[in-house]
Amino acid sequence: MSTHRPDIKKLLGKDVKEVPMSCQRVMAAADPGKMFWIGPDAAATLTKEEKQQYTLAHQVIEHLAIQAPLAHKSGHPGGPLSAFTFCYWIYKFRNPAVDQPLRMSAGHLSVLAYGLQYLFGRDRGNAHLSSPQNIIHAFRTPDGLPGHIEAGVGDIPFGTGPLGKGVSNALGAAFGLQYQKKPGIVDVMLADGDSQEGQVQEA
Repeated sequence: MSTHRPDIKKLLGKDVKEVPMSCQRVMAAADPGKMFWIGPDAAATLTKEEKQQYTLAHQVIEHLAIQAPLAHKSGHPGGPLSAFTFCYWIYKFRNPAVDQPLRMSAGHLSVLAYGLQYLFGRDRGNAHLSSPQNIIHAFRTPDGLPGHIEAGVGDIPFGTGPLGKGVSNALGAAFGLQYQKKPGIVDVMLADGDSQEGQVQEA
């Protein structure tokens, strides 16, 4: 495993079996912007308590991701399972008094979004988010929790809507904070389906 971000120039002109042509075209045409490489050198050691909290939260989300879709024969377990770690630590280390709530651009992450609302006490009095069992019971029901993420469920700031909407929304929120000269971090969880949409490139 590489411990440093590869130099883009060294990836151009390579055999397409090593670096796909589509990847080379994007790298040759794109403005590199500001990049961050998170590798083994940037790793941090978790305390025993942090490990226990993470493990328990992971088990809750695993349970929700499987049981909620099974209960209603509808839903997506894969996204919540694969995106959990990243989203958990964003929730854990952001300050909700200053930072923006995490925007999940992928609608299929709804079970994860609802589970994190419960785990971090951000349900804002919504009874459907008050326990894992209530989330399972209310998931994808007419008067319960929507199958795709919607604004106003707990502290969720925006609905997923069309693919790619999350990046545009997050960029607008970041510009708004900057314009108002307010502090805060804006995070967005982008998924592969979103990346195909034009508005992501425009944002």
